[in-house]
Amino acid sequence: TDPTKCGTTPIGTGPFKMSAWSQTELTVVKNTTYWRKDSAGVQLPYLDSIKFVYAKESAQRANGVKSGTFDAVQMTSASDSKQMKSLRSNSALQKLNSGAFWYPSIWFNTSIAPFNVKECRLAVSAAIDRAQYVKVRQNGVGEIATSVVEGIFKAKINIKEIILSPKNKNNARILKKKFSRIKIAKSNQEVLDKSNWIVLSVTPKIGRQILEKLKFKDSHTVLNFISTIHNQQLKSIISPAKKIFKIAPLPMIKHNLGPIIVYPKNKVIESFFNKLGKVIATSNEKENKKLWVMTSFMATYFEIFNTAHKWFLRKGINKNKSMEYLIHLFKALNNETIKNSNYSMDKMIKEFQTKGGINEELLNKAKKSGVFKNLNKGFDKIYNRVK
Repeated sequence: TDPTKCGTTPIGTGPFKMSAWSQTELTVVKNTTYWRKDSAGVQLPYLDSIKFVYAKESAQRANGVKSGTFDAVQMTSASDSKQMKSLRSNSALQKLNSGAFWYPSIWFNTSIAPFNVKECRLAVSAAIDRAQYVKVRQNGVGEIATSVVEGIFKAKINIKEIILSPKNKNNARILKKKFSRIKIAKSNQEVLDKSNWIVLSVTPKIGRQILEKLKFKDSHTVLNFISTIHNQQLKSIISPAKKIFKIAPLPMIKHNLGPIIVYPKNKVIESFFNKLGKVIATSNEKENKKLWVMTSFMATYFEIFNTAHKWFLRKGINKNKSMEYLIHLFKALNNETIKNSNYSMDKMIKEFQTKGGINEELLNKAKKSGVFKNLNKGFDKIYNRVK
């Protein structure tokens, strides 16, 4: 085969062969020598041909399938959500959900700058925040929900079983393999039907989509982990359930560490979560929302640590030595606040700097550059979002 023509005259052993191709259309026809048959022994594929049409705009795809111009369309991105919602309500159409995650890819044009340079391609690869991608792709439920389950078993709390939603199959299977009292439901409704306590641990957007379809019971105790859906809003959605508690666990809960915000106060709920960390309970909704703001501070805290670590590395300090020093430094500083929790933080800041010294110099530099003013503005912005 001619490698220069591979892009326009591909060959393979799949169920279809390319018949025609352009920048906007692709037509494939049945491969009569395809090896596979279905369970009844019928030769595959069933179709004689398929024409794929490139339709950039989601509205064009939606209108096409509604009118019958297209037999099927694919909707995958967040920008398609409006059209997906419209199509979902159309009883004449059939919705098919992918059985696996959709893995997007980035294709580089290596014939022109800058991606004809290998280092540029590697730079893009290195710049991808994979942890954040996983968090978003798992709808925000992966780490927190998993951490809570792991924390419960670490604390050896006496529970009959934990029934998990089948939504995140990978995490559910890992937990089931690790803990014998884990069961995976066939549907979200089955979780509700077989549970007394219901944990809501999804993104606000996903939460609003799925909760209205579920049938709650008056006897349910609902633990709401969703940041921007508040208890009062939930009452109308999950009626007749009335026992609703806003809970803010952090990833460290898997080690039975960290603060856990509980609203409103309740002895049973507080007793349970005090085994998993330190409960900070309140019956004041405004206070609850303000406390939630600080759950946004974790990544910023680690970025401060990471900035110091990267500075060490740039200056030639060994990675292990850098981590060892900074871990013990941050541990000692945190210990000062723990041992002196009633002491004025303003006084402590003054005591940890000397006139004309290096601590004073760095602090003044940070103040002049607006670090702390911007941090306060960030807290205000998060509060407006949470409230």
